[in-house]
Parts: sequence; structure tokens; C-alpha cells
Amino acid sequence: MTEIHHSQLSEALRNIKDGADLPVCLIHGQAVLVEQCLDQIIEMLLGSHQRDLCVQAIDGLAENIPNLLEEMNTFALLAGPKIVMYKEARIFDARSGHQNLVDQILAAFDADDMDQAARYYRNLCGRVDADPADPLRGTGAPAPIKALMGELGSQGVGQLAAYCSAKGWSAAAPKSYTADLQRAMEKGFPADHHLIVTVGSRVPKNLKLYKAFRDQGVVVDCNVPTGERRADKTAQEAVLRQALDQRLASSGKQLPGPLFQRLCQLTGFDLATFIHNIEKLIDYAGDHPQITAEDIDAVLERTKVDPIYELTNAVAGRNPQRAIFYTQTLLTASWHPLQILAALANQMRKLLIAKDFARSQWGSRWSKGISYKQFQKDTMPAIQSYDQNTRDEAAAWSDPPEDRDKKGKAGKKPASDVALAPNPGNAYPVYQTLLKSEKYTYEEVIEAMMTLSRVDIKLKSTGQNPALMLKKAIMDICTPQPRSAP
Repeated sequence: MTEIHHSQLSEALRNIKDGADLPVCLIHGQAVLVEQCLDQIIEMLLGSHQRDLCVQAIDGLAENIPNLLEEMNTFALLAGPKIVMYKEARIFDARSGHQNLVDQILAAFDADDMDQAARYYRNLCGRVDADPADPLRGTGAPAPIKALMGELGSQGVGQLAAYCSAKGWSAAAPKSYTADLQRAMEKGFPADHHLIVTVGSRVPKNLKLYKAFRDQGVVVDCNVPTGERRADKTAQEAVLRQALDQRLASSGKQLPGPLFQRLCQLTGFDLATFIHNIEKLIDYAGDHPQITAEDIDAVLERTKVDPIYELTNAVAGRNPQRAIFYTQTLLTASWHPLQILAALANQMRKLLIAKDFARSQWGSRWSKGISYKQFQKDTMPAIQSYDQNTRDEAAAWSDPPEDRDKKGKAGKKPASDVALAPNPGNAYPVYQTLLKSEKYTYEEVIEAMMTLSRVDIKLKSTGQNPALMLKKAIMDICTPQPRSAP
């Protein structure tokens, strides 16, 4: 029937004249928004009827679809709508079904129910086209069988295989529960019976089952962009602003406009934490009509996890204070020191390539005062020539001509990390990299790479404090060294 954005749901529900317009509904995306939309839809469908008498929840396992269809086709004893919620459905990703079967095998095996464990094992083998009696035969065990073997060991899987052999069981023909669900939706359910399926993540729109929900009912898209582009940030802030306005309106409180950004900085785009923080502030404010900055300082802590590029940008910009701040927040968020070190090394490697380009015969096309439009016109062609020359040189180093003659063909394509513009169609990041490189001399970038290399060795071979080593390295890199007198 239709597909709508979560922000349009209230208006769409006002236009639905009766429940017949909503026989089936799929709600997918950001988990908090999914729950909010679910409550809105149920409230509209129920009208004056009681929720506990008309609504039934079923766990979203694929194996529960037969039970789901039975409930949908069984008439209720009491008058009123019948709503079946199929919550957190795991029917849009075959891998989740495999993992569910592995979990069921383990549970039955631990309970000493070998017959049931073997039946589940037989079903799993049918799904992944493995022989229950010899799952390792052929090219090797499929990933779900390997996962099972990792839990039970070869002896445990051997017991299941032996049980299947003794019973004469071959792999069970894979059962397509989702096909049954799709056929049932196309056939239709009894009047005033409603199926609502929730998924707390994005569902691919090219799946047949997704299209069936869209064609037979309503799909509510609760996805919010999680990227760092301006458009993504705008969409995230709109969702947070809506959540804030709803809770302030219901509580009668006010929050000065500038403090909204402060809340966002504390939590980032974490809707559940953001809502929880608002409720804490409302409770803390008590009888006061307005939430103040002092309330925020007294009640909330910073939980936002800064992306790694915030750190690398701070280092590229030679801002040691910001770089150390982001290093500490990443370490607090359980980033491994070697992950942080690798990101720093990758950033300095980009700057090194940029400095090398500026020193090359093509570097005359670049200057830090150049406009982006001029950069696209004059500098990007020079960068592409520089990159091609670098690739040719790298190919010659890794695969000398005499070796290519012996092989009769060229060697492997060199890695793309030797290129200044691995994606020439996107020039802006390259422009930014060259601007950042102007804050360092060629020699300073070389020294920075050597500093990071020394830290890498120490992190792997000594017991020194990783946080202190990273912070000292950042200070050494970001702080300009005094030039020696001529």
C-alpha cells in the first residue's frame, strides 16, 4: 500500500479511516523510534478496547512463523480488534536464523536432550547444505557448522553426527518460513486482524519480503542517518529536537535554545541516552519551570564517543589540546591503543604523500591560497599524473621487469594507499589533505612517522602506560620544533 517516514506517521494515521487500511505493518530502523511508532499504531487500532485483551506478542524467530500465522487466522473470543506483534523479527537475515539454530542445539545439548539437539542439528545442516553424518566433507564446514564446533568441539559435533547416522537421518529440507508468511499476507487475514512486525535495524528494501509488506500494508521507516555529513547531522538533530520538545511539553518545562547543542555534545546521537538525560533533568529541576546550565552540569556526564577522525583532524591541525582530549575519550570508550596509533599513522601517511606531491614536478600546480574551484581545474589533473607515476614506480619495485617477463603478465596491482587521490571523482577530501599538510614541513612529517613507529614498538614490547605514550607522542608531533640556527 505505502511506505512512510516515521515523522509522517501521525498525519498518516489521521488519514486512516479504519483498521482495514492497516492489515499488516513493518516498522524498522532506530530502536527507540520503532517502539514509539509501534505504540502510536496500536493506540490507533485499539480505540477504546483494552490492550491486554487484544494484543499478543510473539518473539521474532523464523521458527515462530507457523504459530504467528495460526494466531492471525484464529478468531478472538471477545469483540474488538486482534493485534499480533512479531517483535524484533529475525527473518530478513538468513545468518540470524543460522545462529538461532546453533543456540537451540547448544541449549538442547546442555540439557542432555540428544534427540532434540540432533533434530536441530539436522535442520541446520539442511540450511547450509551439509551432510549431518560428515559435515566437514568437501571443501570444508560452512560457517554455522564451524561456530557449532567452536562451542561443542569436534567430539560434541561427532556425537550429533553419530546420532543422525544411527537414526538414518539426512539433512532436513530447508523450510522457507518467510515464503509461508509472504503467501499468507498476499492471501489476506480475517477482518480486524492486524500483524505488526518490528525490526530494530535497517531492513534492505530490495528483499521480496520487504516489498510484500509495502504492497500489502504499510512500512514505517524509522532509520536515521548515522554519518557525519551535514545532511546526516541535520537529520539527527531533528530527531533529538523532536524528542526534547515532546518531553518538555508533557512536563511543562523549558530549556533555553543554546543548551540543546550542549546536550547533543554530551550524548552524541544516542537517542535512548538523550531521552534518559532529559528525564533526569526534568526530575532534577523539580518545581522550577526552566532547566538551566547548572542543572546540566550537576546531573549529566559526557557519554558521547567521539569518532576517530576528530582525533586525526586535531593532530593534522596541530592542536595538541584537542588531540589529547579526543585520545582520552576514545580510550575511555574502550578503543585499543593500537587502533588509535594506527589511525594516527594513517593520517600522517596521507600528509606525507601530500608533502611529497608538493615537492614533485607536479607540485607547482598547488599552493595553499588556491580556491577549491581552481584546485579542481588545475591541481587535480596534476595529482592524477602524480598518482599514476607513483603506481608505476610501486609496480616496478614489487614486480621487476625480468619477473614480469618470466610470468608473462604484469604483477599485482599496487595498493591504493600510495595514491594521494584514490578516488579522483571526490576532490574535496584531497583538497583538505593538502591544506592540512601545509601545517607541517616534510621533515616534521618524517619525524612524526618515526615517533609513531617507536611508540608502536614500545606498546607491543614494554609495560609502559599506553595512554601516556600516546599523549606524549601527540605532544611531540603537534608541537613545532624550534629551527636550529644556520
